[in-house]
Amino acid sequence: MPDGEKEPIVESIPLELDKPKLLIGEGKDEIQIFTAMLRHLGIDDIKVEDYGGKTKLPDYLDALKLRPGCRVASVGCDSRC
Repeated sequence: MPDGEKEPIVESIPLELDKPKLLIGEGKDEIQIFTAMLRHLGIDDIKVEDYGGKTKLPDYLDALKLRPGCRVASVGCDSRC
């Protein structure tokens, strides 16, 4: 990819938002931890997604509002900026 050009984030985001809450993490490790924790606690109304790292968070959030079904009640984010 040429210098200064951003990698499109929209292609890597699952389209369907089928749960009322969204928990996003910086990478695969966080996603695995969040998913296991929610399963252990019996919580099933939270969708867990990877936003691709702290430099991609603004692009992820911009694309989020364009996704079908984007009627989430709350968003939680793990970031070590």
